Amino acid sequence: MQSDFSLFTAPTTNTTTLGGLYGSSLALAITQLARSNNNLTLVVTDSILEAAFLEEEIHFFAQDLPVHHLADWETLAYDLFSPHPDIISQRLRTLYQLDKLTQGIVLIAAQTLVQRLPPVDFVRNNTLILQKGDIVDSEKLRLELSNAGYINVTQVYEHGEFAIRGSIIDIFPMGNNRPIRIDLFDDEIESLHYFDTSSQRSEETIDVIECLPAREFPFDKDAISNFRQRYRNTFEGNPQNNIIYTDISEGIASAGCEYYFPLFFENTASLFDYLPQNINIAVQQDWLNHVNLHIDDIHSRYEQRRHDIERPILSPEMLYLNSEEITTAIQAQKNITLQNYQIDTSINKNGINAVAQKVIDLSLNPHSTNPSERLQNFLKDFKGSILFSAESPGRRENFIDFLKNINVSPTSINGWQDFIEQVPPHSIAVTPLREGLITEQFAIICEASIFGSRASQQKRRKRRQQSAEITINMLTDLVEGAPVVHDENGVGRFLGLTTLDLKGMKTEFLLLEYADEDKLYVPVSSLHLISRYTGASAETAPLHRLGSGQWEKVK
Repeated sequence: MQSDFSLFTAPTTNTTTLGGLYGSSLALAITQLARSNNNLTLVVTDSILEAAFLEEEIHFFAQDLPVHHLADWETLAYDLFSPHPDIISQRLRTLYQLDKLTQGIVLIAAQTLVQRLPPVDFVRNNTLILQKGDIVDSEKLRLELSNAGYINVTQVYEHGEFAIRGSIIDIFPMGNNRPIRIDLFDDEIESLHYFDTSSQRSEETIDVIECLPAREFPFDKDAISNFRQRYRNTFEGNPQNNIIYTDISEGIASAGCEYYFPLFFENTASLFDYLPQNINIAVQQDWLNHVNLHIDDIHSRYEQRRHDIERPILSPEMLYLNSEEITTAIQAQKNITLQNYQIDTSINKNGINAVAQKVIDLSLNPHSTNPSERLQNFLKDFKGSILFSAESPGRRENFIDFLKNINVSPTSINGWQDFIEQVPPHSIAVTPLREGLITEQFAIICEASIFGSRASQQKRRKRRQQSAEITINMLTDLVEGAPVVHDENGVGRFLGLTTLDLKGMKTEFLLLEYADEDKLYVPVSSLHLISRYTGASAETAPLHRLGSGQWEKVK
Protein backbone atom coordinates (compact mmCIF):
# COMPACT_ATOMS: atom_id res chain seq x y z
CA MET A 1 0.00 0.00 0.00
CA GLN A 2 1.31 3.42 -0.95
CA SER A 3 2.23 5.76 1.93
CA ASP A 4 1.09 9.36 2.11
CA PHE A 5 4.31 11.36 2.19
CA SER A 6 2.61 14.74 1.76
CA LEU A 7 4.54 17.83 2.80
CA PHE A 8 1.52 20.14 3.16
CA THR A 9 -2.22 20.49 2.74
CA ALA A 10 -3.12 21.63 -0.75
CA PRO A 11 -3.77 25.43 -0.83
CA THR A 12 -7.36 26.56 -1.43
CA THR A 13 -6.76 30.29 -2.02
CA ASN A 14 -5.71 31.87 -5.31
CA THR A 15 -2.59 33.37 -3.73
CA THR A 16 -0.54 31.26 -1.32
CA THR A 17 2.92 31.32 0.20
CA LEU A 18 4.44 27.91 0.88
CA GLY A 19 7.33 28.02 3.34
CA GLY A 20 9.70 25.71 5.13
CA LEU A 21 10.94 24.07 1.93
CA TYR A 22 14.25 22.79 3.24
CA GLY A 23 16.57 20.54 1.29
CA SER A 24 14.94 18.47 -1.44
CA SER A 25 11.44 19.39 -0.28
CA LEU A 26 11.22 22.11 -2.96
CA ALA A 27 11.16 19.55 -5.79
CA LEU A 28 8.83 17.23 -3.87
CA ALA A 29 6.47 20.12 -3.04
CA ILE A 30 6.27 21.13 -6.71
CA THR A 31 5.45 17.53 -7.59
CA GLN A 32 2.74 17.45 -4.95
CA LEU A 33 1.27 20.74 -6.20
CA ALA A 34 1.12 19.39 -9.74
CA ARG A 35 -0.56 16.16 -8.61
CA SER A 36 -3.16 17.95 -6.49
CA ASN A 37 -4.49 19.92 -9.47
CA ASN A 38 -6.10 18.79 -12.68
CA ASN A 39 -4.29 21.38 -14.74
CA LEU A 40 -0.81 22.55 -15.67
CA THR A 41 1.72 23.92 -13.17
CA LEU A 42 4.23 26.51 -14.36
CA VAL A 43 7.32 26.88 -12.15
CA VAL A 44 9.38 30.07 -12.39
CA THR A 45 12.84 29.65 -10.86
CA ASP A 46 15.28 32.29 -9.69
CA SER A 47 18.02 31.21 -12.10
CA ILE A 48 18.86 29.11 -15.15
CA LEU A 49 20.98 26.80 -13.02
CA GLU A 50 18.17 26.26 -10.51
CA ALA A 51 15.78 25.36 -13.34
CA ALA A 52 18.21 22.72 -14.63
CA PHE A 53 18.71 21.21 -11.18
CA LEU A 54 14.99 21.23 -10.40
CA GLU A 55 14.17 19.53 -13.69
CA GLU A 56 16.30 16.53 -12.71
CA GLU A 57 15.00 16.41 -9.16
CA ILE A 58 11.34 16.71 -10.18
CA HIS A 59 11.81 13.91 -12.71
CA PHE A 60 12.89 11.71 -9.81
CA PHE A 61 9.80 12.50 -7.72
CA ALA A 62 7.30 12.79 -10.60
CA GLN A 63 8.01 9.80 -12.81
CA ASP A 64 4.33 9.60 -13.78
CA LEU A 65 3.95 13.30 -14.70
CA PRO A 66 5.16 15.07 -17.85
CA VAL A 67 7.94 17.54 -16.96
CA HIS A 68 9.14 20.08 -19.52
CA HIS A 69 11.81 22.74 -19.29
CA LEU A 70 11.90 25.75 -21.61
CA ALA A 71 15.67 26.20 -21.63
CA ASP A 72 17.40 29.54 -21.94
CA TRP A 73 19.39 30.43 -25.06
CA GLU A 74 22.42 30.80 -22.78
CA THR A 75 23.66 33.77 -24.75
CA LEU A 76 23.81 37.38 -23.65
CA ALA A 77 21.28 39.90 -24.96
CA TYR A 78 22.19 41.09 -28.48
CA ASP A 79 25.03 38.59 -28.62
CA LEU A 80 26.94 37.95 -31.84
CA PHE A 81 26.68 34.21 -31.23
CA SER A 82 23.82 31.82 -31.86
CA PRO A 83 22.44 29.40 -29.25
CA HIS A 84 23.70 25.84 -29.50
CA PRO A 85 21.50 23.61 -31.73
CA ASP A 86 20.92 21.22 -28.80
CA ILE A 87 19.33 24.08 -26.83
CA ILE A 88 17.15 25.14 -29.76
CA SER A 89 16.08 21.50 -30.19
CA GLN A 90 15.00 21.25 -26.55
CA ARG A 91 13.14 24.57 -26.68
CA LEU A 92 11.27 23.65 -29.87
CA ARG A 93 10.25 20.28 -28.43
CA THR A 94 8.85 22.00 -25.34
CA LEU A 95 6.92 24.59 -27.36
CA TYR A 96 5.60 21.85 -29.66
CA GLN A 97 4.22 19.87 -26.73
CA LEU A 98 2.78 22.69 -24.64
CA ASP A 99 -0.63 22.85 -26.29
CA LYS A 100 -1.04 19.09 -25.73
CA LEU A 101 -0.51 19.32 -21.97
CA THR A 102 -3.49 19.27 -19.63
CA GLN A 103 -1.51 18.29 -16.53
CA GLY A 104 2.15 18.31 -15.69
CA ILE A 105 4.98 20.70 -14.92
CA VAL A 106 6.69 23.35 -17.05
CA LEU A 107 9.91 24.86 -15.74
CA ILE A 108 11.38 28.19 -16.81
CA ALA A 109 13.98 30.53 -15.33
CA ALA A 110 12.91 34.08 -14.52
CA GLN A 111 15.23 35.58 -17.13
CA THR A 112 14.00 33.17 -19.82
CA LEU A 113 10.39 34.13 -19.09
CA VAL A 114 11.24 37.68 -20.21
CA GLN A 115 11.99 36.55 -23.76
CA ARG A 116 9.40 36.85 -26.52
CA LEU A 117 8.67 33.72 -28.56
CA PRO A 118 7.50 32.84 -32.07
CA PRO A 119 3.73 32.77 -32.67
CA VAL A 120 1.92 29.82 -31.08
CA ASP A 121 1.17 28.07 -34.37
CA PHE A 122 4.68 28.44 -35.83
CA VAL A 123 6.24 25.19 -34.60
CA ARG A 124 3.21 23.02 -35.28
CA ASN A 125 2.56 24.45 -38.75
CA ASN A 126 6.21 23.97 -39.71
CA THR A 127 6.68 20.42 -38.44
CA LEU A 128 7.28 17.74 -41.06
CA ILE A 129 5.80 14.36 -40.11
CA LEU A 130 7.04 11.24 -41.91
CA GLN A 131 5.90 7.66 -41.37
CA LYS A 132 6.37 4.23 -42.86
CA GLY A 133 4.56 3.85 -46.18
CA ASP A 134 4.68 7.56 -47.10
CA ILE A 135 5.66 8.48 -50.63
CA VAL A 136 8.72 10.73 -50.59
CA ASP A 137 10.31 12.77 -53.37
CA SER A 138 13.96 13.08 -52.30
CA GLU A 139 14.54 16.39 -54.03
CA LYS A 140 11.34 17.86 -52.63
CA LEU A 141 12.29 16.63 -49.15
CA ARG A 142 15.74 18.19 -49.54
CA LEU A 143 14.09 21.53 -50.33
CA GLU A 144 11.60 21.24 -47.46
CA LEU A 145 14.33 20.48 -44.94
CA SER A 146 16.53 23.29 -46.25
CA ASN A 147 13.60 25.73 -46.02
CA ALA A 148 13.05 24.59 -42.44
CA GLY A 149 16.66 25.54 -41.65
CA TYR A 150 18.28 22.10 -41.78
CA ILE A 151 21.85 21.84 -43.09
CA ASN A 152 22.69 19.38 -45.86
CA VAL A 153 25.89 17.50 -44.90
CA THR A 154 27.70 14.38 -46.05
CA GLN A 155 27.30 12.66 -42.69
CA VAL A 156 24.90 13.51 -39.85
CA TYR A 157 26.20 14.19 -36.34
CA GLU A 158 24.31 17.14 -34.86
CA HIS A 159 20.77 18.43 -34.47
CA GLY A 160 19.46 20.18 -37.59
CA GLU A 161 21.53 18.18 -40.09
CA PHE A 162 20.45 15.84 -42.88
CA ALA A 163 22.16 13.74 -45.56
CA ILE A 164 20.66 12.12 -48.67
CA ARG A 165 22.57 9.21 -50.18
CA GLY A 166 20.46 7.52 -52.81
CA SER A 167 17.74 5.50 -51.11
CA ILE A 168 19.01 6.36 -47.60
CA ILE A 169 18.09 9.62 -45.90
CA ASP A 170 19.60 10.50 -42.51
CA ILE A 171 18.06 13.26 -40.39
CA PHE A 172 18.81 14.52 -36.89
CA PRO A 173 15.39 16.07 -36.18
CA MET A 174 15.12 19.01 -33.85
CA GLY A 175 13.26 17.95 -30.73
CA ASN A 176 14.57 14.38 -30.93
CA ASN A 177 17.50 13.06 -28.91
CA ARG A 178 18.63 10.63 -31.60
CA PRO A 179 19.16 10.78 -35.37
CA ILE A 180 16.86 8.82 -37.68
CA ARG A 181 17.53 6.88 -40.87
CA ILE A 182 14.90 6.59 -43.62
CA ASP A 183 15.19 3.65 -46.02
CA LEU A 184 13.35 4.13 -49.30
CA PHE A 185 12.11 1.48 -51.71
CA ASP A 186 11.77 3.49 -54.90
CA ASP A 187 9.92 6.53 -53.50
CA GLU A 188 8.16 4.81 -50.58
CA ILE A 189 9.43 4.84 -46.98
CA GLU A 190 10.18 1.17 -46.35
CA SER A 191 11.50 1.59 -42.79
CA LEU A 192 12.49 4.15 -40.17
CA HIS A 193 15.33 3.46 -37.71
CA TYR A 194 17.29 5.28 -35.11
CA PHE A 195 21.00 5.06 -35.85
CA ASP A 196 24.26 5.55 -34.00
CA THR A 197 26.41 8.48 -35.18
CA SER A 198 29.69 6.79 -34.22
CA SER A 199 29.17 3.43 -35.92
CA GLN A 200 26.52 4.63 -38.41
CA ARG A 201 24.64 1.41 -37.70
CA SER A 202 20.85 1.33 -37.73
CA GLU A 203 19.17 0.54 -34.42
CA GLU A 204 15.57 0.01 -33.30
CA THR A 205 12.70 0.57 -35.71
CA ILE A 206 10.14 3.35 -35.26
CA ASP A 207 6.89 4.13 -37.05
CA VAL A 208 6.89 7.92 -37.36
CA ILE A 209 9.20 10.92 -37.00
CA GLU A 210 8.40 14.56 -36.35
CA CYS A 211 10.93 16.98 -37.85
CA LEU A 212 10.49 20.27 -36.03
CA PRO A 213 11.85 23.41 -37.71
CA ALA A 214 15.58 23.93 -37.21
CA ARG A 215 15.17 27.45 -35.85
CA GLU A 216 12.66 29.51 -33.92
CA PHE A 217 11.80 31.44 -37.07
CA PRO A 218 11.04 30.46 -40.69
CA PHE A 219 13.79 30.66 -43.29
CA ASP A 220 12.14 30.01 -46.64
CA LYS A 221 11.90 32.53 -49.49
CA ASP A 222 8.67 34.09 -48.23
CA ALA A 223 10.06 34.45 -44.71
CA ILE A 224 13.24 36.08 -46.00
CA SER A 225 11.17 38.45 -48.14
CA ASN A 226 9.09 39.43 -45.10
CA PHE A 227 12.26 39.92 -43.08
CA ARG A 228 13.70 42.26 -45.71
CA GLN A 229 10.54 44.37 -45.81
CA ARG A 230 10.24 44.65 -42.03
CA TYR A 231 13.94 45.39 -41.70
CA ARG A 232 13.65 48.36 -44.07
CA ASN A 233 10.60 49.58 -42.15
CA THR A 234 12.44 49.29 -38.83
CA PHE A 235 15.89 50.71 -39.51
CA GLU A 236 16.98 53.84 -41.32
CA GLY A 237 19.81 53.98 -43.83
CA ASN A 238 20.94 51.68 -46.61
CA PRO A 239 20.25 48.08 -45.55
CA GLN A 240 22.96 46.83 -47.91
CA ASN A 241 25.49 48.20 -45.45
CA ASN A 242 24.23 45.79 -42.79
CA ILE A 243 25.81 42.36 -42.41
CA ILE A 244 22.68 40.66 -41.06
CA TYR A 245 20.47 42.04 -43.84
CA THR A 246 22.79 41.01 -46.65
CA ASP A 247 23.49 37.56 -45.19
CA ILE A 248 19.84 36.71 -44.61
CA SER A 249 18.93 38.08 -48.05
CA GLU A 250 21.36 35.51 -49.48
CA GLY A 251 19.92 32.71 -47.35
CA ILE A 252 22.74 32.71 -44.81
CA ALA A 253 21.75 32.43 -41.14
CA SER A 254 24.41 34.65 -39.58
CA ALA A 255 25.63 34.03 -36.06
CA GLY A 256 23.42 36.00 -33.72
CA CYS A 257 20.56 36.36 -36.22
CA GLU A 258 18.20 35.04 -33.51
CA TYR A 259 18.13 38.57 -32.08
CA TYR A 260 16.29 39.68 -35.22
CA PHE A 261 13.68 36.91 -35.13
CA PRO A 262 10.65 39.29 -34.64
CA LEU A 263 11.28 40.61 -38.18
CA PHE A 264 10.28 37.19 -39.56
CA PHE A 265 6.80 37.44 -38.01
CA GLU A 266 3.88 39.82 -38.04
CA ASN A 267 3.46 39.30 -34.29
CA THR A 268 5.41 37.53 -31.54
CA ALA A 269 4.12 35.68 -28.47
CA SER A 270 5.10 34.99 -24.87
CA LEU A 271 5.13 31.74 -22.93
CA PHE A 272 1.73 32.67 -21.45
CA ASP A 273 0.20 32.52 -24.95
CA TYR A 274 1.29 28.88 -25.21
CA LEU A 275 -0.28 27.84 -21.90
CA PRO A 276 -3.91 26.86 -21.16
CA GLN A 277 -6.25 29.44 -19.64
CA ASN A 278 -6.40 28.05 -16.09
CA ILE A 279 -3.05 27.01 -14.68
CA ASN A 280 -1.15 27.11 -11.40
CA ILE A 281 1.99 29.20 -11.26
CA ALA A 282 4.63 28.52 -8.61
CA VAL A 283 7.40 31.11 -8.30
CA GLN A 284 10.56 31.05 -6.25
CA GLN A 285 10.75 33.78 -3.65
CA ASP A 286 13.24 36.05 -5.48
CA TRP A 287 12.00 35.60 -9.05
CA LEU A 288 10.86 39.20 -9.61
CA ASN A 289 14.21 40.65 -8.55
CA HIS A 290 15.90 38.37 -11.09
CA VAL A 291 13.47 39.51 -13.80
CA ASN A 292 14.20 43.17 -13.05
CA LEU A 293 17.96 42.61 -12.92
CA HIS A 294 17.85 40.83 -16.27
CA ILE A 295 15.77 43.59 -17.84
CA ASP A 296 18.26 46.19 -16.54
CA ASP A 297 21.08 44.18 -18.08
CA ILE A 298 19.21 43.99 -21.41
CA HIS A 299 18.77 47.78 -21.52
CA SER A 300 22.42 48.28 -20.58
CA ARG A 301 23.60 46.06 -23.42
CA TYR A 302 21.19 47.79 -25.78
CA GLU A 303 22.71 51.18 -24.94
CA GLN A 304 26.19 49.76 -25.54
CA ARG A 305 25.36 48.39 -28.98
CA ARG A 306 22.57 50.57 -30.36
CA HIS A 307 24.94 52.91 -32.25
CA ASP A 308 26.55 50.20 -34.38
CA ILE A 309 25.63 51.36 -37.90
CA GLU A 310 26.84 48.11 -39.50
CA ARG A 311 24.68 45.98 -37.22
CA PRO A 312 21.76 48.02 -35.79
CA ILE A 313 19.75 46.16 -33.18
CA LEU A 314 16.07 45.88 -32.31
CA SER A 315 14.65 47.71 -29.31
CA PRO A 316 14.27 45.69 -26.10
CA GLU A 317 10.48 46.01 -26.38
CA MET A 318 10.50 43.98 -29.61
CA LEU A 319 12.49 41.13 -28.06
CA TYR A 320 11.46 41.11 -24.41
CA LEU A 321 8.51 41.53 -22.08
CA ASN A 322 8.65 44.06 -19.26
CA SER A 323 8.13 43.18 -15.61
CA GLU A 324 4.62 44.66 -15.54
CA GLU A 325 3.46 42.39 -18.38
CA ILE A 326 4.88 39.33 -16.63
CA THR A 327 3.51 40.24 -13.21
CA THR A 328 0.02 40.87 -14.62
CA ALA A 329 0.02 37.51 -16.41
CA ILE A 330 1.09 35.65 -13.26
CA GLN A 331 -1.38 37.41 -10.98
CA ALA A 332 -4.21 36.44 -13.33
CA GLN A 333 -3.67 32.78 -12.39
CA LYS A 334 -3.66 30.83 -9.15
CA ASN A 335 -0.15 31.40 -7.85
CA ILE A 336 2.06 30.04 -5.08
CA THR A 337 5.28 31.61 -3.78
CA LEU A 338 7.88 29.04 -2.72
CA GLN A 339 10.13 29.89 0.23
CA ASN A 340 12.90 27.94 1.92
CA TYR A 341 12.25 29.49 5.33
CA GLN A 342 9.33 29.21 7.74
CA ILE A 343 6.36 31.58 7.44
CA ASP A 344 4.74 33.36 10.34
CA THR A 345 1.19 32.22 9.65
CA SER A 346 -0.20 34.62 12.26
CA ILE A 347 0.85 37.45 9.92
CA ASN A 348 0.51 35.75 6.54
CA LYS A 349 -3.00 34.26 6.69
CA ASN A 350 -2.54 32.61 3.29
CA GLY A 351 0.75 31.04 4.30
CA ILE A 352 1.39 27.31 4.73
CA ASN A 353 4.50 25.67 6.13
CA ALA A 354 5.67 22.33 4.83
CA VAL A 355 6.37 19.60 7.38
CA ALA A 356 10.00 19.38 6.28
CA GLN A 357 12.67 19.96 8.91
CA LYS A 358 16.02 21.64 8.56
CA VAL A 359 18.63 19.17 7.35
CA ILE A 360 20.91 18.31 10.25
CA ASP A 361 24.66 17.76 10.19
CA LEU A 362 25.41 14.09 9.53
CA SER A 363 28.94 14.56 8.19
CA LEU A 364 31.82 12.34 9.22
CA ASN A 365 34.09 13.65 11.93
CA PRO A 366 37.63 12.51 11.07
CA HIS A 367 38.94 13.66 14.47
CA SER A 368 36.58 11.42 16.41
CA THR A 369 37.20 7.86 17.51
CA ASN A 370 33.84 7.09 15.86
CA PRO A 371 33.74 9.27 12.68
CA SER A 372 30.16 8.24 11.76
CA GLU A 373 28.74 8.91 15.23
CA ARG A 374 26.35 11.67 14.04
CA LEU A 375 24.82 9.39 11.40
CA GLN A 376 24.57 6.43 13.75
CA ASN A 377 22.80 8.51 16.40
CA PHE A 378 20.32 9.79 13.81
CA LEU A 379 19.57 6.29 12.53
CA LYS A 380 19.06 5.03 16.08
CA ASP A 381 16.58 7.79 17.00
CA PHE A 382 14.68 8.19 13.70
CA LYS A 383 11.44 6.16 13.50
CA GLY A 384 10.47 6.67 9.86
CA SER A 385 11.62 5.18 6.56
CA ILE A 386 15.01 6.25 5.22
CA LEU A 387 16.17 6.56 1.63
CA PHE A 388 19.91 6.87 1.07
CA SER A 389 20.79 8.76 -2.11
CA ALA A 390 23.87 8.09 -4.27
CA GLU A 391 25.03 10.01 -7.32
CA SER A 392 25.87 7.04 -9.56
CA PRO A 393 25.66 3.23 -9.57
CA GLY A 394 29.34 2.99 -8.68
CA ARG A 395 29.02 5.37 -5.75
CA ARG A 396 25.90 3.51 -4.63
CA GLU A 397 27.97 0.36 -4.20
CA ASN A 398 30.60 2.28 -2.22
CA PHE A 399 27.83 3.81 -0.08
CA ILE A 400 26.36 0.35 0.59
CA ASP A 401 29.78 -0.91 1.74
CA PHE A 402 30.13 2.08 4.06
CA LEU A 403 26.68 1.52 5.57
CA LYS A 404 27.33 -2.17 6.13
CA ASN A 405 30.28 -1.19 8.31
CA ILE A 406 27.81 0.50 10.68
CA ASN A 407 25.40 -2.45 10.53
CA VAL A 408 22.94 -0.90 8.05
CA SER A 409 21.95 -3.00 5.03
CA PRO A 410 19.79 -0.90 2.70
CA THR A 411 17.72 -2.42 -0.08
CA SER A 412 18.53 -1.12 -3.57
CA ILE A 413 15.44 0.33 -5.25
CA ASN A 414 14.79 1.95 -8.61
CA GLY A 415 13.29 5.23 -7.47
CA TRP A 416 10.79 7.24 -5.47
CA GLN A 417 7.79 5.13 -6.40
CA ASP A 418 9.43 2.03 -4.91
CA PHE A 419 10.24 3.95 -1.75
CA ILE A 420 6.70 5.21 -1.08
CA GLU A 421 5.27 1.74 -1.65
CA GLN A 422 6.77 0.66 1.68
CA VAL A 423 9.90 -1.28 0.92
CA PRO A 424 12.17 -2.08 3.94
CA PRO A 425 12.95 0.79 6.36
CA HIS A 426 16.40 1.40 4.85
CA SER A 427 16.58 1.83 1.07
CA ILE A 428 19.15 3.19 -1.35
CA ALA A 429 18.78 4.57 -4.88
CA VAL A 430 20.68 6.55 -7.47
CA THR A 431 19.13 10.02 -7.52
CA PRO A 432 19.96 13.53 -8.79
CA LEU A 433 19.05 15.11 -5.44
CA ARG A 434 21.41 17.81 -4.19
CA GLU A 435 20.30 17.82 -0.56
CA GLY A 436 18.51 15.55 1.86
CA LEU A 437 15.03 15.87 3.33
CA ILE A 438 13.69 15.06 6.80
CA THR A 439 10.10 14.75 7.99
CA GLU A 440 8.64 12.71 10.83
CA GLN A 441 7.57 9.99 8.38
CA PHE A 442 10.61 9.69 6.15
CA ALA A 443 14.10 10.97 5.50
CA ILE A 444 16.32 11.24 2.45
CA ILE A 445 20.05 11.19 3.22
CA CYS A 446 22.36 12.19 0.39
CA GLU A 447 25.92 10.92 0.35
CA ALA A 448 27.16 14.53 0.13
CA SER A 449 25.69 15.22 3.59
CA ILE A 450 27.91 12.48 4.99
CA PHE A 451 31.06 12.62 2.87
CA GLY A 452 31.08 16.31 1.99
CA SER A 453 30.66 18.10 -1.34
CA ARG A 454 29.19 16.31 -4.31
CA ALA A 455 31.66 14.01 -5.95
CA SER A 456 30.68 14.98 -9.48
CA GLN A 457 30.19 18.58 -10.51
CA GLN A 458 26.82 19.18 -12.12
CA LYS A 459 26.57 21.16 -15.33
CA ARG A 460 23.72 23.24 -16.68
CA ARG A 461 23.61 21.37 -19.91
CA LYS A 462 25.28 18.03 -20.47
CA ARG A 463 27.30 18.09 -23.63
CA ARG A 464 27.23 14.91 -25.65
CA GLN A 465 30.58 13.20 -25.32
CA GLN A 466 32.25 12.40 -28.61
CA SER A 467 34.29 9.27 -29.09
CA ALA A 468 37.54 9.44 -31.04
CA GLU A 469 35.82 7.54 -33.85
CA ILE A 470 33.11 10.19 -34.19
CA THR A 471 35.73 12.95 -34.20
CA ILE A 472 37.74 11.22 -36.92
CA ASN A 473 34.63 10.70 -39.03
CA MET A 474 33.62 14.32 -38.61
CA LEU A 475 37.07 15.55 -39.65
CA THR A 476 37.07 13.23 -42.63
CA ASP A 477 33.96 15.04 -43.85
CA LEU A 478 35.57 18.46 -43.54
CA VAL A 479 36.83 20.35 -46.58
CA GLU A 480 39.71 22.77 -46.50
CA GLY A 481 38.64 26.05 -44.97
CA ALA A 482 35.79 24.56 -42.93
CA PRO A 483 35.33 26.05 -39.43
CA VAL A 484 36.21 23.88 -36.45
CA VAL A 485 36.24 24.47 -32.69
CA HIS A 486 39.27 23.80 -30.52
CA ASP A 487 38.16 23.44 -26.89
CA GLU A 488 41.00 25.65 -25.62
CA ASN A 489 41.53 28.10 -28.50
CA GLY A 490 38.14 28.66 -30.12
CA VAL A 491 36.97 28.77 -33.73
CA GLY A 492 39.53 28.45 -36.52
CA ARG A 493 39.69 27.06 -40.03
CA PHE A 494 40.71 23.49 -40.87
CA LEU A 495 43.56 23.47 -43.42
CA GLY A 496 44.08 19.71 -43.54
CA LEU A 497 46.51 17.16 -42.13
CA THR A 498 50.24 17.68 -42.20
CA THR A 499 53.29 15.72 -41.05
CA LEU A 500 56.11 17.31 -39.10
CA ASP A 501 59.51 15.87 -38.22
CA LEU A 502 60.05 16.28 -34.49
CA LYS A 503 63.48 15.17 -33.33
CA GLY A 504 63.64 12.47 -35.95
CA MET A 505 60.05 11.28 -35.39
CA LYS A 506 57.40 11.96 -37.99
CA THR A 507 54.15 13.04 -36.33
CA GLU A 508 50.82 13.85 -37.94
CA PHE A 509 49.04 17.08 -37.01
CA LEU A 510 45.83 18.87 -37.85
CA LEU A 511 46.65 22.32 -39.19
CA LEU A 512 44.26 25.07 -38.05
CA GLU A 513 44.36 28.72 -39.07
CA TYR A 514 43.20 31.56 -36.81
CA ALA A 515 42.88 35.34 -37.14
CA ASP A 516 45.94 37.20 -38.50
CA GLU A 517 46.86 33.96 -40.31
CA ASP A 518 48.19 32.42 -37.09
CA LYS A 519 48.66 28.66 -37.36
CA LEU A 520 47.97 26.01 -34.74
CA TYR A 521 49.27 22.45 -35.08
CA VAL A 522 47.16 19.94 -33.16
CA PRO A 523 48.58 16.41 -32.75
CA VAL A 524 46.22 13.61 -33.72
CA SER A 525 46.48 12.40 -30.12
CA SER A 526 44.47 15.50 -29.18
CA LEU A 527 41.58 14.87 -31.56
CA HIS A 528 39.17 14.91 -28.62
CA LEU A 529 39.74 18.69 -28.36
CA ILE A 530 38.40 19.29 -31.87
CA SER A 531 34.76 19.42 -32.99
CA ARG A 532 32.92 20.68 -36.03
CA TYR A 533 31.52 24.22 -35.78
CA THR A 534 27.72 24.17 -35.49
CA GLY A 535 26.88 27.65 -34.13
CA ALA A 536 25.54 28.97 -37.46
CA SER A 537 26.27 28.63 -41.16
CA ALA A 538 29.90 27.92 -42.03
CA GLU A 539 30.12 31.10 -44.13
CA THR A 540 29.51 33.32 -41.10
CA ALA A 541 31.52 31.40 -38.50
CA PRO A 542 33.79 33.69 -36.48
CA LEU A 543 37.59 33.50 -36.60
CA HIS A 544 39.14 33.85 -33.17
CA ARG A 545 42.50 35.36 -32.33
CA LEU A 546 44.96 33.11 -30.53
CA GLY A 547 45.98 34.28 -27.07
CA SER A 548 43.54 37.19 -27.02
CA GLY A 549 41.18 35.85 -24.34
CA GLN A 550 38.31 36.17 -26.84
CA TRP A 551 37.46 32.46 -26.68
CA GLU A 552 37.33 32.45 -22.87
CA LYS A 553 34.64 35.15 -22.98
CA VAL A 554 32.68 33.22 -25.61
CA LYS A 555 32.83 30.00 -23.57
